[in-house]
Amino acid sequence: MYVIRKNSYTMHKLREAHKKLNELPDIEPNVFKVAVVGAPFVGKSSLVANLTGKKLEIGKYPFTTKRINIGRISNEKFEIVVYDTPGILDRPLEKGSVYEKKAYLILKYLADFVVFLIDPTESAGYSLVYQNRILSSIKKTMPTMPILVVETHADLLQISDNRFCISNVTGFGLDDLKQELIKIAEQWYYEKFSHGPSKPQLGHL
Repeated sequence: MYVIRKNSYTMHKLREAHKKLNELPDIEPNVFKVAVVGAPFVGKSSLVANLTGKKLEIGKYPFTTKRINIGRISNEKFEIVVYDTPGILDRPLEKGSVYEKKAYLILKYLADFVVFLIDPTESAGYSLVYQNRILSSIKKTMPTMPILVVETHADLLQISDNRFCISNVTGFGLDDLKQELIKIAEQWYYEKFSHGPSKPQLGHL
């Protein structure tokens, strides 16, 4: 398992990547921000488009997303910013592409919450073991970041009873996921502006 190493070389690379923050979306400190993260080609762009109603470039090959796309979920009380991030591979950050570094910058500097998307069908070419290694690396690198694991392609295969399962094709589970994010955001807004605890409580792990 690869974990981002806290050595001088990695920190140098992080500082270099930090210079690219001006390429990232504006930081909105008073808005709840969700990053959709996962291996390449697992359906992140489709999920963001389905949750927010925003049309995104969705290709037929991995690494289609090379910039940070943004969608928004709004209701009468508040707004949720949803980031569609480039795919992440299981490798040290210093060996990652500039697009992977952008994804990590979103996690480090912008996101309040992460939806980690897993493709249980392995149709994108990444095994479940591999995808879970990416998830483990993120958890070890950012231990305080709240993460909701969501399985996609539920129209083809469902393997988990205790995780959200969705289908970007049929729409299965999308409303439930959206309502869960709204519930978590509502708690975040309440705690932020009432100075309460800051860690969202997850309905599904």
